[in-house]
Amino acid sequence: MYIFAAGIVLTGLLVIPAWPYLRKNPVEWLPSREKLAAAAASKQQQQEESSSVDVKSKKA
Repeated sequence: MYIFAAGIVLTGLLVIPAWPYLRKNPVEWLPSREKLAAAAASKQQQQEESSSVDVKSKKA
């Protein structure tokens, strides 16, 4: 029983803390699909707004 408890404590000490030497070079994950879709939608909206402004300025 004590060996089991010591194993749990040792595992917790190894796994739970955010060790500084592991945080020096964090993994950069790819952006989520939702963020990519939102960025694409906002970019498209900006392009549409800028093209409508160009058309209005050409007419004036």
